[in-house]
Order: sequence, then structure tokens, then C-alpha cells
Amino acid sequence: MSQVEGESGTYRDGDEHSQSMHQAGDAAHAAHQHPSDAAAHDEHQWMAAAPTWQEGVTDERLEKELYETPSITPNFDEYLTISVRVKGDDRPEKIDEFTGIKMHELLVENIKRCKYDKPTPIQKYAIPIIHARRDLIACAQTGSGKTAAFLIPIINRMLLKGPKKMGAGLLETPGLRYPTAGPIVLIIVPTRELAIQIFNEARKFSYKSWIKPKVIYGGASSMTLKQELREGCDILVATTGKLKDFLGQDVVRLTKVKFLVIDEADRMLELGFQEDLEEIVQKSGMPQDDLSTAMFSATWPKEIRHLTGRFLIDPLAVTVGSVARVPSDIVQQIKWVDDTEKRPELLNLFSDEMEGLSLIFVGTKMAADSLDDFLFKEGLPVTSIHSGRTMMEREDAIAAFRHNKCPIMIATDIAARGLDIPNVTMVVNFDMPKTIDDYIHRIGRTARVGNAGTAISFYNDSNSFLGPDLVKLLKSVKQPIPEFLQQYDEGDMSEETTLQDDLSPEDLKAIPVVAQGGDSSWNNGGDDSGGGDWGGNNNGAIDSSAWNSGGDAGADSGWGAVPAKADPDEGGESAWG
Repeated sequence: MSQVEGESGTYRDGDEHSQSMHQAGDAAHAAHQHPSDAAAHDEHQWMAAAPTWQEGVTDERLEKELYETPSITPNFDEYLTISVRVKGDDRPEKIDEFTGIKMHELLVENIKRCKYDKPTPIQKYAIPIIHARRDLIACAQTGSGKTAAFLIPIINRMLLKGPKKMGAGLLETPGLRYPTAGPIVLIIVPTRELAIQIFNEARKFSYKSWIKPKVIYGGASSMTLKQELREGCDILVATTGKLKDFLGQDVVRLTKVKFLVIDEADRMLELGFQEDLEEIVQKSGMPQDDLSTAMFSATWPKEIRHLTGRFLIDPLAVTVGSVARVPSDIVQQIKWVDDTEKRPELLNLFSDEMEGLSLIFVGTKMAADSLDDFLFKEGLPVTSIHSGRTMMEREDAIAAFRHNKCPIMIATDIAARGLDIPNVTMVVNFDMPKTIDDYIHRIGRTARVGNAGTAISFYNDSNSFLGPDLVKLLKSVKQPIPEFLQQYDEGDMSEETTLQDDLSPEDLKAIPVVAQGGDSSWNNGGDDSGGGDWGGNNNGAIDSSAWNSGGDAGADSGWGAVPAKADPDEGGESAWG
């Protein structure tokens, strides 16, 4: 079972942790209670035992909980203009509206409930690719809407197929007291926070349908998770440790999986989950001949290219904006602040009336607790999260922050990846990170999906190792370089991070993909940008003929043709088994 080193200790994903609920839902710690924490208790409904719905029945209270926080922002139209690059042959046409593919009416309504009007750039390209059952590697800017980019086409496929061919998401096994969960969709993520976040989004798109999304992660009660799975599981969002645990107990079986999504693949590798990931994908009974795989990563290290070659067949590659480059609409301010002056400087930032949410990053759990106490005593509405808190405490804190009950949240790097909160207007690096990648991911918590945002970093002599990379990043987005950083030459980014514009044909050839006709699809078909055409390749256009030679999507006999894999429609039998 994989281990993740925390700031001062080791957490084993999958271990059971005791959970206690503080009287006011203390989102920070037992030392003090924030006045707004009581409102955070509702967030527990988003845990593994979240409330469900009856198929076709409107639940007004649940609708309010699901859709009360819209993701679309005033600057969304500007976000739609960022560049897109695509590699690969026989590419489905991009869509400009969600109805650009044959869309189930229930999903159309749920998309409207989410206040989604137009697809984001990653959604324009990824939705038709995944819907056509092409393997995909996608590199997209943080906050780009990638979760909806894979959930929408997958859930649409499931709705068009219908529950009869799907089954109940359960497998009856002779000799076992309880049925085994048999999901059709498996989404593997590196952190518990991201698992819960994707689970919530899956609930939004599945609302009022027969589809049952479920989530499993370390830190939650195994008994609760098992009870939920026994009610049926069509979409499973999982961290690797808990998934391996439940596979070993035969609580979950992967023999029915048709869609595999690996989200934040670079983070999975950073946390040491590569062996776990390979074991789950290749040695846990998951069908390899009828599997569609989508992999999402914010950066493009060599290890990801290797992983792509192992898990994906004839993939299409989509890069939106730049890989590992900060959005241009984040205003970056690097300030020289000695360690002894950090707290007064931080208070100055909050001296005026605050608008939006502010996320403060520190280097250790102890620093998070100490700064939390300090700001609370100064009368500021603050909460905090780190790996030393129980899952319940962390969810309470995130709920209070998300709903503006505590608009200031202090976090260690556990929150630098996975959190997707659209209204964060300011990120503060109280303690600078250890790598430029972590800097990018931290400040990417602001300026989500077209929002403007500000990132303020407290820099001093102890952070000089970041100087060259900071200079390069600031220049790449045409932002002023402080005088104390001008001493550094523009250095290359670390080897672990590659900018989109640096991806050469040689880089792409290095991925050992299996291509149709013996030719690497990564190096044909040209590039596209600014939402234009896909280089004239319309062979995979999304209509009835593009993803099933049999005709209408809602009545086809299988998931549709899967390039370079066994034909699920051969012989006219249902691919649902």
C-alpha cells in the first residue's frame, strides 16, 4: 500500500482514521472555534454517504445543494480565446456547443443546472474525443474545466445506453454474502480532496438518472464505504490505496470497466503511486481489449510520457494553453519580505475590505496551526487544512471556505493540487514552495476558468534557488520582474516541467504508442490554435456514423468502435456484457 510523506509524518492511503465531529464543525482545530463553522456541517453530505435521488424525481433541497455554486465567471468569454494544440490522426471535430454531440436530454438539463452555457477549450476538444472512445492524453491549465470534459461524454454514453444494458453496477458472486461493486467507469485520483470534488461533479451530471456515482478514499469509514457500494456503483472515483484494499477484499471488481480516467497523473507519480497505478490498470482484471482511457496532467515530465505509452493506445493529445505555465490573467507580485516581517505584511494585505476568497500557503503543519491562531486572534475569519487533520475536519474547513463563511484559508501543499474553488481571488505564498512546479500549482488556485486573480509571494534570501525559474515565468507572461530578481539570468525550467511550446516532434515520438497503420499518430495532422478547425481531419466527426457504424447512438449495440482494439460490436452482441 502506498505511503505519502506529509509535512511531519507518514499517511497510508487506505488506513482507517478515527473521526469525531466538533460541536461547531471546527474547520481549523480544537483550540478555537470560528463563528461560521456551524454552517459547514452541510458539507458532510458531500462525503461518501452523500444523499441520493430517485430516478426521475425532483428533489428541490438536493438541487439547491448540488447547484448553488455556479462555476462560470464574468471573464469566461476571454478564457475561450486561449490556444489549443491537437496531435493525432482521425480526430473528431471539435464542438462549439454541448449539443454538438448527440446528447441525452437529462444531461442537457443537468448541464443547464450547472449554469454551463458554452464549453471551455478543453471541453470543446476532449468531449468529442472521449465520446468517440478514443484514448486521450490532455494537458490543460489549472481550472480549465477538465472534470466536466471527461464526465459529460462518459455519462452521456451511459444515459444513451440505458440501465438495461448497463446492469445495476453490482456483481453477484456465489459464496459471498454481499454483492460486489462492478463499476463501468473508474476514475483514479491522487488525493482524497480531488476524489470528493470529482464525485460531487459526477453527482451533478447524473442527478435524477439511474446512474450511481460512488467514491472511496482513505480516512473514511470502510463500513460506510462498503454500504454505499452495495447499493450499486456505476461510476467509481477512487484513490489508489483504498481501491487496492477493496479489490483485495473483493468489495470492488473491475471486470466491467469500459472507461478509465487517470486525473492529475503527474501528481500520482510525484506521490509515488506509479506501481499502484500499474497494478490496478494491468493486473486487476480490467478488460484491456475494450477499454477507453483518458489521462489528464498539468505538467509533462518524462515519466508521464512513459506512462502514456503503457496505458494508452493510439491516443489523441490535446494541449490547452501552456503546460506548466501560469495563466496570464494571474497578477504575480513577488515581494521581498524577511521572515520576521511576514505576519505584519500579511495583515496589511487584509487591512482593506476583502472581496472573494484568499488562500494562504505555508510550509508545515505547525506553521499552518500557528498562523491560523494568529489571524483568528486578529479578528479575521480564517480556517486551515493540512494532512494532520481528520478528513471530516478538512471537509468542514473547505466547506466554510467555499461558501465564504471563512473567506481566508491557510493550507499546506496538500491543497495545492485538486481543490477547484472558482472564487479564489488571491493566493499568498507566505512560505515559498520548494519547487517551481509547486509554485505554479499553488498560484493556479486563483484565476479559475476565466477569473482574474492575484498571487502574492513573500520572497527572501532563503528562496534564492527559485530565482531563475521565477524570472522565466514572469517573462513568459510579460509581468514585471522585481529589482531583487533581475540579478538572475533567465534559466531553463526544471527538467520535470516542460512548456507546451517546447514539446518537439522528438518528444512526442518518444512515447511508444501503438498507432493505426504502423504510423505514429502523434506526428501527423498538424496543430491547431484559437479554437479553429482540426486540420481538416473529419474522419471521426461526431454523428451516428462516427462512433458506431450501426447508426443511432441511443440504440447501438455497444459502446462504439474503439481504434486498435477489439470491436465491441462484432457479431451484433451488446458490448455491455
